[in-house]
Amino acid sequence: MIPSAKQYHQRTSYERNKLSGHYLDWSNQPNPFKEYRGLDRVELPRDVQGSQASLDAVLLETPGPADPEKITLQALSRMLSLSYGLTTRSRTPGGEFFHRSVPSAGGLYPSELYAAIQKTPGIEDGLYHYSVAHHSLVRLRGEGFSQHADPCLVFFITAIFFRSAWKYRDRSYRYHLLDSGHLAESLSLAIRAESLPAKADYDFEDNEINRLLGIDPDLEVCLVKMTVLGDASPAADLVQVQPEASRTAAKETAYPLIREIHSLTSTAASGLPPSPAIPVKNADETLDRFDGPVASPKMGFADTVLLRRSRRNFIPQGMDRETLWALLRLLCEPTGPACDDAIRVGVLTSEAPGVEPGLYWLDRTEKAWTLAEKGNLIPQMTRICLDQEWLANAACHIFFAADLDGLDATCGPRGYRYAMLTAGRLGHRVYLGATALELACCGIGAFYDPEAADLLGLDKGRRMLYLVAAGPSK
Repeated sequence: MIPSAKQYHQRTSYERNKLSGHYLDWSNQPNPFKEYRGLDRVELPRDVQGSQASLDAVLLETPGPADPEKITLQALSRMLSLSYGLTTRSRTPGGEFFHRSVPSAGGLYPSELYAAIQKTPGIEDGLYHYSVAHHSLVRLRGEGFSQHADPCLVFFITAIFFRSAWKYRDRSYRYHLLDSGHLAESLSLAIRAESLPAKADYDFEDNEINRLLGIDPDLEVCLVKMTVLGDASPAADLVQVQPEASRTAAKETAYPLIREIHSLTSTAASGLPPSPAIPVKNADETLDRFDGPVASPKMGFADTVLLRRSRRNFIPQGMDRETLWALLRLLCEPTGPACDDAIRVGVLTSEAPGVEPGLYWLDRTEKAWTLAEKGNLIPQMTRICLDQEWLANAACHIFFAADLDGLDATCGPRGYRYAMLTAGRLGHRVYLGATALELACCGIGAFYDPEAADLLGLDKGRRMLYLVAAGPSK
């Protein structure tokens, strides 16, 4: 049994010249759509228009109260469509690929979305699964599923292990958390666009929520709870609901290390994360605040979501100060949970008007950044990211790092979930911000971990978790 989350992270680190080959069995590729058989389905309206307020407005404005009258079938349709709906399709050598409103490592989409709904207008009480393929709600449980009798709307985000493990094997738990973070941020913004509050919770009782959802916890587990109204906890006599539906391929390989790290992180945290400060080399203590002019988004929130793609066609052109700060300012807003300080945000920039190339660290509280090292480090980071040459043309690399030792000491292993989920949430903001500013954007979860730490001046248990590149494109 691994002793700590840091040990899992180390054991799944990539090192140059030490990557083992892995054959992908395309005949056994996991089904990206979960299907329940023979259960009642509620069709969701497809002709509802999403909010055309700006991304800034959705993120920054305080939502209204949790009014059950606002939770209509049309509002639910908008929330689900904008958080995890299909946006377009493209042809690939293997057939059709269906894009969704969130990014996913390898396009494998391990996440599933559920909703507990009670005493709200226009829909029967019950626990529902969101069928992405059909844009409908499948009713898994009827009334009486929860110990609570008050009105409620509570969402649950799960991950199906094998969907990502088919390609990424032991390292895939990292992507389960990052992808769940993408979806958590997407869902939170879609809820806020309805002028409703969205409260994310990462510290629920795992076994109780998995029992509420009726899933097989050896195959699928809950990672995020998002509350709009009320609460939901399982009644005493609940049984599993078609647990075989969590199986997505004819032959599924079990990866014990994934089960180990999930089991290790399944105990609620013992405390709050430490200060996000990470000692950095050559740091200039002078804060440069984001109080100058910033670029205006080019499109509204709903259109931004629908047009978001992972795009790699960067051109070798820097990003001016106003545009870069418009992007970074989005990362300074809290994500909500008390564990928001679990990660530190940094930026690598190329030369551009008003921007000195270098390594910067964000101070999210002060809405400012500090220059840690001068010079364009993007070419070096490109080599570290498995030599993916297209990354060298990006105007900036925004990355997320954590003190794994500090998290383990203060929060216990659950702190690892905090860090990875928060990195995924902030990474999704970069995607949406870049899209609204008509920039290309693409996330990177695969890199040579020790080399990344060396380049960024991270020592001991501090590691880079995720990187998102952005910049002008063809």
